[in-house]
Amino acid sequence: MSAGMDFAGVKAQVAQHARVDVTPHLERFRAEQPTGTPEAFLSSLHERGVIPTSAFTAIHTSGHVDTSPTILHESRDTFEDAGSTKATLVASAKATKVSPGATAHARQADAAAAAIPEPDDEGGGQKYEVLGELGKGAMGEVHLARDLVLRRKVALKSILPKMQQNAGLFSRFLGEMQITAQLDHPYIVPIYGVEDGPSGGLAYAMKLVQGQELEHLLEKTKALLDAGKPLEGPYTLQARLETFLKVCDAIAYAHDRGVIHRDLKPANIMIGPFNEVYVMDWGIARLMGQAGARQDQGVELLDAEGNDARQTTRTRLGSTIGTPIYMSPEQASGKNDELDGRSDLYALALILQEVVTLEQAVGGTTLQEVLTNAKDGRRKPPIPAAPGADCPREIRAIIEKATRFKREERYASVKELAEDIRRYLRNEAVLAQPDSLSQGLGRWVSKHRMAAVSMVLIALLLGAGATIGLLVYNRSKMAEQHNRELRLAELQASSGLRAQVLDETLQGYEKLLTRMAGAAGLSLEEGKPAETLAHPSDHFKPGPSAAPGLMESRFYGKHVSFEAPVVALAADTPRDVVGKELGSIQALRAMARGLMIESLGPSGASLSEEERLKALADTGVPILRISLTLESGVHAEFPGMAGVAPDFDGRKEPLYQRAKNRSDVVWGPPGEDKGQLIVSCATALRGADGAILGVLRFDVDPGRAVSAALDTGGAEYVETSMLVERTGKVLAQKTTAGATAEPELLGMNEVREAMTRGESGYLQTARNGRDVLVTYQPLSSVDWYLVTIADVVKVERAPVKEGARPGSVAGAPPTATARAVATVAAKRPPPAPPPAPTQEPSASASESASASASASESAPAASSGPPKLTGRLPPPPPPPSVPVAGTGAPPPPPPPPPPPPNPFDPWKAYEKDKKP
Repeated sequence: MSAGMDFAGVKAQVAQHARVDVTPHLERFRAEQPTGTPEAFLSSLHERGVIPTSAFTAIHTSGHVDTSPTILHESRDTFEDAGSTKATLVASAKATKVSPGATAHARQADAAAAAIPEPDDEGGGQKYEVLGELGKGAMGEVHLARDLVLRRKVALKSILPKMQQNAGLFSRFLGEMQITAQLDHPYIVPIYGVEDGPSGGLAYAMKLVQGQELEHLLEKTKALLDAGKPLEGPYTLQARLETFLKVCDAIAYAHDRGVIHRDLKPANIMIGPFNEVYVMDWGIARLMGQAGARQDQGVELLDAEGNDARQTTRTRLGSTIGTPIYMSPEQASGKNDELDGRSDLYALALILQEVVTLEQAVGGTTLQEVLTNAKDGRRKPPIPAAPGADCPREIRAIIEKATRFKREERYASVKELAEDIRRYLRNEAVLAQPDSLSQGLGRWVSKHRMAAVSMVLIALLLGAGATIGLLVYNRSKMAEQHNRELRLAELQASSGLRAQVLDETLQGYEKLLTRMAGAAGLSLEEGKPAETLAHPSDHFKPGPSAAPGLMESRFYGKHVSFEAPVVALAADTPRDVVGKELGSIQALRAMARGLMIESLGPSGASLSEEERLKALADTGVPILRISLTLESGVHAEFPGMAGVAPDFDGRKEPLYQRAKNRSDVVWGPPGEDKGQLIVSCATALRGADGAILGVLRFDVDPGRAVSAALDTGGAEYVETSMLVERTGKVLAQKTTAGATAEPELLGMNEVREAMTRGESGYLQTARNGRDVLVTYQPLSSVDWYLVTIADVVKVERAPVKEGARPGSVAGAPPTATARAVATVAAKRPPPAPPPAPTQEPSASASESASASASASESAPAASSGPPKLTGRLPPPPPPPSVPVAGTGAPPPPPPPPPPPPNPFDPWKAYEKDKKP
C-alpha cells in the first residue's frame, strides 16, 4: 500500500482489485475503531473474507516506495555494532512525534513508528510488522508482513509451535530455510532473514512473489483452446517453453551447488506479472548422495500440509518423498541416497510434456497406481489434450530421452536438456533426434522459404524462365557485393581519417607539452630565486592570505587563480633549498596560461583578454591542469586552487615513475572527472648533464576531439562508433536511434583479440544475432582504437548512384558516410606556417618562458610553435657606464638587492618545523 494512503485510497484500491464497494464496511469499522488506520481497515476486510488474499496482497504492494516512517536523528553515541544500529533505527522511528495539525501522511508515519515494538536490551526487537495472513496449513502459515526499517513488504513463513516440537519436521523446516537462503539465483526466491513467527514458531522472511502458478497458466491455456480462441502472449508454446527454460536454469544452478529439489511440479513454479519466474517450495530439497541422508530422517509418512496422503499431486514425506505424479523411477522407489540431478531432470521432462500437451504425463487414479507407474517409468504418450495444441517431433524426442528408465541413458545434466530445447526454438536439429536427409532439407526450406519457392519456380519455368531468374538473382547479388565493397571502402576511409584527426589532436597536446618542458628545463637550470611567496592550498580561498588573481570559476566549481600556482612540498624535502626552484616555477606562470588558451586551437588566438579569462574560468579549455613535480619534492599545479595537500608528494604518482625513465611523452590510463573522459600525458625534465630534474604533466579533456571522431555524419548503415582501449574497455561511444550500446567491455571477441594483437582493418562478425561489419583503426599516440560498426544488410542494400565504383571514395556518391568524411576533413587544422625568423634570446630563462607564452597565445594549435631552445641562454650584458655629472667618474655601484623572501614563511602547515 502506498505511503500516506487514506481511507478513500483504500476504497479505490479495493474497487480496482476486488471490484467490491466497501462503504458499509468502512462505516462499521469506524464505529468499532474510531482511531483505526487505513491499514487496519484493509486487514479487517481480508480477515472477514470481503476481499481475497490476492487482492489484499496486490493493494499492499501497489503504489510508490514508502520512506516516511523511519527517521534517523543525530546522536552523540556512535553505533558500535549491528545490534545498536538496529536499535537506533527502531528508536528513531518511535521517537518521531507528530503534532495534531500534521498531514495525514505524517500521522500515518507516526502511527507506524508507534507500532514498532520496543527493542530488547541488546538492541534487537521485532523487525517485521504482520499485515495479514496469506495462507495456513497443518504445519505452518504464511503472513504478509512489512519490514519496519527497510519498509518493504515480505512473505513471513513460519512453522506452527506444535509442529516445531517434532524434531523431524522442525529439522526439515530449518533445512528448507538454510538451503533456499544459499541458492542465490534470479529464479529462486531470496531469503531475507530469520524471525519469530506471529504464532511463536520459527519463521523466515522471503521475497513476496505475486502472479500465477504455472499450473494455472496451463489450465487457462487449455481453456482458451477449448473455447477456440487463439493463443497470445504467455499462452503461446514458445512463451511456455521460455518459461520452462528459466526453471531449467534455476535447477541447473541448484545442481551445481549439490542440491536436488525433489518436488518439481507446475504448482511450485510461480510466474510474476513481469514474466519473472520463481521455483518455489524447497521444503524437501536435499544434498545429493549420503550427504543429505540426515535431512530424510525422523519424518513419518504423511502429507506435507497435513492433508489426505492419498492424493497424487500433493507432496509426500517418508521413505518415498515428493509428489508421486512427478517422481522419477528411482525417487518413487525410495532410493533417496542414490538421487542426483538426473532425478530432477526426469521430473522436468514430465513437466515439459505437460507444458506442451496441457495434460499430465503420468496417469493413475489412486496413489498406489500412480506410484507403480512412476516406479516403472510408465507415462502417457505425448498427445495434445486440446485441439490446436501440438507436440512437435523434436520435443517428443527430447521428452523421450529425458525420461529413459536408466539414468545413464538420459541427458547428463539439466543444462543439456535446456540446450536441446533452445536448439528447437532456434529451428536447429536437436541432439535427441538428429535430422535425416529429408528432414534436414525440410528444415532448410523452412528457414529459406523465398529461396525454396524461387527454386520451384525455376524448375517449373525451365529454359528461358530459369535463365531469367538466375540472371536476376546474380545481378542482385552482384549489386549487393558492389555496394558492400563501396561502403566498406568509404567506411574504412572515414574511420582512418577520423582516427588520424583525433591522433593529430593528441599529438598537438604532446607538442605543447614538449615546448613547455623545454622552457621549464632552462628555467630550472638557471635557478632564478622566487620573487613572491609560494601559495599552499589554503591560500586559494577568499581571505587576507588569498593568492593573487583569485576568482570564482564555474567550470572548476571553486575559486582558482591563473596568476599563481598552488605549491606543495613533500615531507622529506628541506625548505631552505628550494627557493630557486620556486622562482623557476613562478617564471612559467604566463606560459602555462598561454598554452591552456592555445589548446583551444586557432579560435583561441582571436580572443580578447576578457574572453580568454572567461574561457578558462567558465567554459573550460582542453588542457585542464598543468602539473610540475620536481625530483626534490616540490610540486606545483596551474591553475592554482584548493585541494592539494601541503605535503603532497607527486613523485609517488605512477605516471611520474613511468615518465622519469623515458625520453619521450608517455600517456596515462584514461579516467573520469565529473563524468568527463580525462587523459594525462607527461614527459621528463632533464638538465644539461642528463640528470632528471622532474616531470611535467598535462591533464587533458579530449571530449571535443572524441565527439568529432565519433561523428560519422549520419550514415544510415552505421550503428555505433566508439573509442576503445586496446584491452577492449569502451571509453566513449555514439549509437544511432534503435541501436544497442556496447557494454563496458567490448562484446565482440574477434575484434577484441585483433586489437590485443595490435592489428588494424575490418572483419565481419555477429552482434546481437545480426551480421555486422566492424572497422578498427589504432591511434599512434595512445593505446586506443576507433571502432565503427555497420549493419551488413543495410550496407548491401544502400542505394548507389551511377558512376560510383568500389575502392574509390572520391568518386563515390555523396552519401551520409561520404558527407561524414568531408565534414571530418574540413575540421582538420590548416598546415603549419613556416617558422618565424629566430629572435635574439631574452636576458633570462624566465623572460624567455614569458615570451614563449605570449607567442603561444596568438599562434594556432596546428602551428609548430617557436623554434625549440637547444642550449643555455647567455647571461645578460652588463649595463653601460654613465659618468656622473661634474666629476667625469663613473657612478658608484648600486646597493645590492635585498635577499628574496622565504617562499614558505606564510605556510601554517610548516609552523612546527621552525626552531627558536
